[in-house]
Amino acid sequence: MQDLSLDHVQQPIKGYMQERFPALQRLDLDSATELLQSNAIDSLGLLELIAYIEETFDVALDDDDLSPENFDSIDRIARLVIAKQTR
Repeated sequence: MQDLSLDHVQQPIKGYMQERFPALQRLDLDSATELLQSNAIDSLGLLELIAYIEETFDVALDDDDLSPENFDSIDRIARLVIAKQTR
């Protein structure tokens, strides 16, 4: 993905999450919504999200990238993606 703006990364992530995780549809999901504390995503869902991110944005996430802080919100996920793409 060549356009590294936050919005261009956040939008597909938000769309995927709303489609994949029905519990998030009931929330007013925005880029700062605390995803892990919402309990809408379980450990299997998190693995699916990681696979989606790696495939969609052509990035490889390392074990060090898989901290709860990096997946706490759409904003943090997007920032991680952008950081991985610019390395």
